[in-house]
Amino acid sequence: MQVLPAVYFGKMACVACCRSGADPRPLILINRILNHSSVPREVIRSILIHEFLHIVVPGREIDGKSVSH
Repeated sequence: MQVLPAVYFGKMACVACCRSGADPRPLILINRILNHSSVPREVIRSILIHEFLHIVVPGREIDGKSVSH
């Protein structure tokens, strides 16, 4: 059984990011400006799907640079 990521809203410069490391539970952070009733659920859902994919599909190295998109 896989562990689902923890999801939090927080103050950050980007829209969202994901982190995984020593902790077996990955973390998805979403910019707190999106934690508002005027933001459509579809927007949050799309961001979560995008970040989930970063967790499931690891980035790769191209010409010595880490690439995830």
